[in-house]
Amino acid sequence: MKIPWQTVGVAAIATVIGGGLGLYAGHNRALGNEVVFISVGQGDCTLITSEGHAALIDVGPKTNSSDAGTNIIVPDLKKWGVNHLDWILLSHPDRDHVGGLVGVHRAFPSAKIIMSAVFQTNRKMLKEFKSARVKSSAIDWVTSMDGNLGVFKIEVRCPPYDPSTNDNLGCMFVHIHDGGASLTTSGDAPKADERAMIGVLNWKAQILHLGHHGSRHSTSRAWLRAVQPQIAIASCGLHNEYGFPTKVVMKKLQDAGIELRRTDKDGDLFYKDVNHKFVRESGP
Repeated sequence: MKIPWQTVGVAAIATVIGGGLGLYAGHNRALGNEVVFISVGQGDCTLITSEGHAALIDVGPKTNSSDAGTNIIVPDLKKWGVNHLDWILLSHPDRDHVGGLVGVHRAFPSAKIIMSAVFQTNRKMLKEFKSARVKSSAIDWVTSMDGNLGVFKIEVRCPPYDPSTNDNLGCMFVHIHDGGASLTTSGDAPKADERAMIGVLNWKAQILHLGHHGSRHSTSRAWLRAVQPQIAIASCGLHNEYGFPTKVVMKKLQDAGIELRRTDKDGDLFYKDVNHKFVRESGP
């Protein structure tokens, strides 16, 4: 079943976005215009902050032995000075991206959760929401969304998805920019979705968060030409069993002169918006 392009939950989204998210103003310290790729092991979690506002893209993994949401992300957010989240954007239902939701939602229960509408009946996702005790009113199911987080414009586009296929094919694409400093993310989206999304939006960005942790099934040369990044980020676990980021992707980046940074080797990667350009800094 294919779901056509549309926007779901428009009224709720407009309420949140209106006035630059003024509904939640004043809860955080004077957060700068920053992006942090949080080292959560084999999984994804990205923090965006601007003018006292904050959002996450994905919330890391949860396994039988570890919970990145409780043990890594929440302490990290406190370290970065975040005591309120405006949004939690979830790329797709895989547990290395949404497993930490229980701990994060418990710490930040007022955050609005943004999720692709193609997963509205996905059993894995509904199970995660139930485990985290997320109320349906806290979720905005969307296929496209445009809004502002402080100075950053956030553009979300979600491709159509056939539930009989792998849910990586329905991953959320996100473009964040202030006219200069910019970031593009795509969850675990494979090359087929990258190709389909190229003409949907201008994805050009200074930083590219590598699809599927640097898997060979993502980061096509066409996608690199569309994004034209200067920096690529691989969110992956140290000595992970998948070999992420793969040699074939690293070779593509090297050939294109793109700097590669990895959370498994570099830890948290902190970039500050300085004169409309992301500059890597050590953080607090």
